[in-house]
Amino acid sequence: MSGGSSGSFAYYLIGSKSNPSTTITGASNTAFLYSTGTLTSGNVFGNLSYAGGDTASSVYNNGDISVNNLRAYEGSARPYTVSGHAFTSPMVIGGQMEVSLQGSGSSNLTSAYGVNASLNTTMAGGSLNISNAFAALRSYTGFGSTGTYTVNKLYGVFVDAAESGSGSRTISNSYGLFISRYRFTGDVASNAYNLYSQGADTKNYFQGRIGAGTNVPAAQLHVVKQAADLTPAIIVGCPDLADNNAAVAYGLPVGALYRTGDFIKVVH
Repeated sequence: MSGGSSGSFAYYLIGSKSNPSTTITGASNTAFLYSTGTLTSGNVFGNLSYAGGDTASSVYNNGDISVNNLRAYEGSARPYTVSGHAFTSPMVIGGQMEVSLQGSGSSNLTSAYGVNASLNTTMAGGSLNISNAFAALRSYTGFGSTGTYTVNKLYGVFVDAAESGSGSRTISNSYGLFISRYRFTGDVASNAYNLYSQGADTKNYFQGRIGAGTNVPAAQLHVVKQAADLTPAIIVGCPDLADNNAAVAYGLPVGALYRTGDFIKVVH
């Protein structure tokens, strides 16, 4: 099988076939892969993509399936230019999804999500083995080829806000980014992070106040000791200097910490 595309119908591959370079696209509905032997395919794209069938049709699957890339939805914006010509646009979007509440009546909702990405495991027995990443949402930025790139601002994730109109608003709580407790049975407590930022050569900037142990910080940095902690903060690595003059000569800026013996001091 060299390739296939389903426009408004489901696309089925049943049996024993091998074609690792094949791309199968289910544009409108569903792409099914059933195996009665050994089925090998390249990329499988569809609004719903089943490898091994769904619960109702799994009777068809009693073999092995190997897929290079299984995707439920494939969307891509690919501007292409030739030498001497240019592509111009105020905005290029690979995928646009939104909730648009309209009309003049009342909308009564419990929740509304513009995009809802989730990972769910509903296996009845068997085993799940993932050697690398298992992520509900991934943002990837890649630069390739030999072109010249000029970018003013590069974002991995961009959270923006805008408002217009004269309507009345009551918003009890607002969060630019909210992370619930991210812990699971079987994880390792010492390796369980709600927020993890890599990059020793990068910076992390917060313009507003920061609260550690409190959600009502009263200063630029407000630290409150938790009951299970022995101390509210640990600072390691302060240089041991005789006095403020020695600290300035050492190169420390105003506001930096240093110590003289057991005493913590601030450069002034």
